[in-house]
Amino acid sequence: MSRTIHDSLLQGLVAIASQFDDLSHSLEVSSPAVRDHIIRIRKNVERYIKDARHSIWELRSPTLDTRDLAGAIRDAGERAVEGARTIRFDLNVNGVPRLFPRETEEQLLHIGQEAIQNAVRHGQPTQVIAELRYETEHLTLRVVDDGSGFDLSSHGSNGHYGIVSMKERAEQAGGSFAIVTAPGSGTTVETVVPCA
Repeated sequence: MSRTIHDSLLQGLVAIASQFDDLSHSLEVSSPAVRDHIIRIRKNVERYIKDARHSIWELRSPTLDTRDLAGAIRDAGERAVEGARTIRFDLNVNGVPRLFPRETEEQLLHIGQEAIQNAVRHGQPTQVIAELRYETEHLTLRVVDDGSGFDLSSHGSNGHYGIVSMKERAEQAGGSFAIVTAPGSGTTVETVVPCA
């Protein structure tokens, strides 16, 4: 995840900041109000860069400070489909929910967020379903969409690390990770972590 933040969000913000620098210099003869507005935007971008760098080090979701894992995943799903009238998000919880170590829940939340966002951004689904299944010996997180699917063998190249990051997170939580997909058949992302 830190690699994803660095390679996409952080580098993008730094590039935008540089563009604002160039723009503010070219507007020196223009309206002072416009130039001041550009400088304020540049300062906002600096704050976002600082926040992104902090996230790379922390990678901790404050959502879990106020919600359980199911609630945090529900929030992530609802935010992901917000404004997308053709996509429905549902969360199913099976078994008796219980607390897992914070680090494990953090990893599962980030995997769930990534899987849901990927489905919404790239899969063109009509429905995305997240499922938490609490069983005696393990917890399963499954995200299923009915979208376009993709060729898994060609994914993960060209600097895209979403799948790699999800797999690494599952491994860090001591669990397993799998994706089932094919063009035209939707996608299922599944992570299974053992009970402590």
